Amino acid sequence: MPIHAPYNFVPLSKKVFFPEWAEQVSQDIPFSDGISGEITCTLTAASPIYVRNGGNWTHEEIMANQAHEAQSFFKVGNEYIIPGTSLKGMLRNVIEIISFGKMGRVDEHRYSVRDLQNPAIYGNFMTETTGPNIFRTKVKAAWLSQDTQRKWHLTPCDVARVEREDLMKFHPKQPNLRSRQSAVDKYHAWGGHSLSVRFNCTPEQPHRHSQGRQLIYKRVTQLGSTGQLEGTIVLTGQPAPDTPQHNPGRKHLEFIFFDAREEQTRPLSNSVKNDFSFIHSDEKGNPNAEWEFWNKKLETGKRVPVFYLGTIGAPQSIGLAMMYRLPYQNTIIDVIKHTSSDHLHQKMDLPETMFGWAGEPEGLKGRIWISQATASNAASEKTVTTILNSPKPTYYPSYIEQPKPVTKYKTLMDNDSRLRGWKRYPTRAFRQEDVNRPSSEQMRVATRFTPLKSGTCTLQSNTKRTRCVATRFTPLKSGTRFTFKVKVHNLKPAELGALLWALEWGGDANLCHSLGMGKSYGYGQVKVNINNTAIVGVAGSVQSIDGLREIFEKLMDREVGGDWRQTLQMHQLLGMANPANATGKYLQHMTISPNQFIDGKKEKERLEPHVSNNGLKSDEERFKKLIPQVETKNSVAASKSTTTAQQIAISLAPTPTEKWENVQLTYAPGNAEFSVVGKKATVKRTAAAPLVPDEIVARIKKKGFVKAHVTVEPCGGGAYKIITAEVG
Repeated sequence: MPIHAPYNFVPLSKKVFFPEWAEQVSQDIPFSDGISGEITCTLTAASPIYVRNGGNWTHEEIMANQAHEAQSFFKVGNEYIIPGTSLKGMLRNVIEIISFGKMGRVDEHRYSVRDLQNPAIYGNFMTETTGPNIFRTKVKAAWLSQDTQRKWHLTPCDVARVEREDLMKFHPKQPNLRSRQSAVDKYHAWGGHSLSVRFNCTPEQPHRHSQGRQLIYKRVTQLGSTGQLEGTIVLTGQPAPDTPQHNPGRKHLEFIFFDAREEQTRPLSNSVKNDFSFIHSDEKGNPNAEWEFWNKKLETGKRVPVFYLGTIGAPQSIGLAMMYRLPYQNTIIDVIKHTSSDHLHQKMDLPETMFGWAGEPEGLKGRIWISQATASNAASEKTVTTILNSPKPTYYPSYIEQPKPVTKYKTLMDNDSRLRGWKRYPTRAFRQEDVNRPSSEQMRVATRFTPLKSGTCTLQSNTKRTRCVATRFTPLKSGTRFTFKVKVHNLKPAELGALLWALEWGGDANLCHSLGMGKSYGYGQVKVNINNTAIVGVAGSVQSIDGLREIFEKLMDREVGGDWRQTLQMHQLLGMANPANATGKYLQHMTISPNQFIDGKKEKERLEPHVSNNGLKSDEERFKKLIPQVETKNSVAASKSTTTAQQIAISLAPTPTEKWENVQLTYAPGNAEFSVVGKKATVKRTAAAPLVPDEIVARIKKKGFVKAHVTVEPCGGGAYKIITAEVG
């Protein structure tokens, strides 16, 4: 079966639009064509809709509804509402796509892989072939420690492998280490019995294993007091039962760490530490069960057994098992850059000029405010119990752009890999049977699949595992209507046109937005209608809604070289917003029994676009003459689109030694001094700097600062002298 999912992607564009008026945006100084006022809207649910009620509910409270309101739709008093932040997020995402904005609001996370089906991205990094069917691991053993400054250190050691059956016989109570279980479960089974052991082992040599393979390692031959070596038993997770019948391919070996080389202890880089912490934590940054177990020991000054790749002086990665999850070569930000580094440019795109952005030390306040949406005819559906699996961004056949046909998968290991784009849930006819109480198959999928990402469901009980991912909620019925208001301040006609276009999909009544929880099942499909507008321009009357939308459309036609609606991005966005395009499509998560994820990879399948792109220009063809604004995140634009750029020559000093991007430049009239906010960087406005125009000084006085790119030279004691500054 081809790869399928309840989500799809709007392609990431090589083109990013930066408005020429971006640096002129102000709350206080009106545009000559600025528009302010209020828009009243109705939102109608085209399918059942659910937004989780306010409150920090535990999973147990949600499942049992112990707090009585944990399963309810969001309420304030007796009124059902949709928070304004939810509406803002819904609209902003649409505007980011239709205005060819940046995909810049992402974290620089480095995801990981443990894919035994693809040696090119995993196996070849972990093992080497030394002869016909003879293999040696590249992974080494070490002790991880933490100093008083919370800096991590690695101490290399030797490692021998030991039969699990021998360990069980060595323990006085012979604990069960064969069943499928986590490493934490094994340590609990081991109890308070010492992990220190004397032993003998072979030298490093080949040992026969299943399917004619030979693995090279040191193997324990004897456990007990007569052993010549002393070490520490290290247990790791059991992914499948180790039956006494000795099934081929089963995991049947554990480890003993010994002969730590203290003199070779080295600090671990923050990048490797951060990658490890992210891989072993959930979406909220909480450590998974295994890492929580070990981290508590680390925090109390104890050492933790780990495995690593690379050299002890420059480890590339670390893990808690020999076949650990390997960090990818590229982060999400890296693969965004592979499409266009403009997505990470510090210049403002259209959504940022409209909605503002948070930053240090000041950011930009938005010029759009959205009220809560209040229901006028709310009626509740029956309470639903289901599974809301999150998409897994490491499943590269879906999340990474793949060639057609696929001969070799692109992954985050490839330096030319590209992100598929903006994830969206296609709207479709709602079917209640898809979301009734989950079947045993759905429970198995949730139980086995979720830990691959978050690791939060590593409890031994299958029932408890299921509860980690199952949820209950009480949606409102299809047809529920809400009203809300949008207040705008000093928007340019094109900005207001973009907002109006996004609210009603440019006037296409067939299209729907998606909002709230359960979008993968078809919940939260909504339509927005503008009831009335009370807007006024600085210069007097403004154009009609259609006229303002046309201004925005013409701007985008200009920016993309014509036929804005026929770009790949708009074609897929509008295609997913139209429920008619979902007819006959299988918009459900894949299963693991049978394992459709692995089968899809074996058959070299990919997630196809939601609607066909036949006849449309590719980005390479449409934007073949495009010159990127930047090459890296922190570099200055090679050429500026703004016509208001002005150069401030603060002095005629020699070539600068440092360049600071997008900082705040202020001016103190009392001592005639320019300075950079938050930095010890200054220069006097004297005869040595005669080219600073009075209008720029006046602009700083009015706003308090200007955004500038400054070059500085150090002058001792952590202070700097400003050499030049460029203001856009």
